[in-house]
Amino acid sequence: MNLNPRYYLVVAESNIAPDYECFWGVTRNVIENLEKDNRDYALVLMDTQNEQVYVYDSEKAKQLLSKASYEKKSGNYRIKGSEVSNPINYNTFYEFLDTLE
Repeated sequence: MNLNPRYYLVVAESNIAPDYECFWGVTRNVIENLEKDNRDYALVLMDTQNEQVYVYDSEKAKQLLSKASYEKKSGNYRIKGSEVSNPINYNTFYEFLDTLE
């Protein structure tokens, strides 16, 4: 068993009520540690309200996070639904996960 993965998925889930704009909290420490260790990662934002996901490779994640607000109290980047694009429906994303080793 290989316990040293080549690629990491950083997953955040938004389950805000329909009356509010969805958002995701992404822990800054996690991202900083992956970057410090030169780990390849993807940022996966799950929108449970609309049954969609948004997937960003590490370079695109850096761009997205550089524009996101930062909440010092929680240590999280806060990404708004209006800041993301190109959703993938759940079925397609789960098919993608099946291909990962």
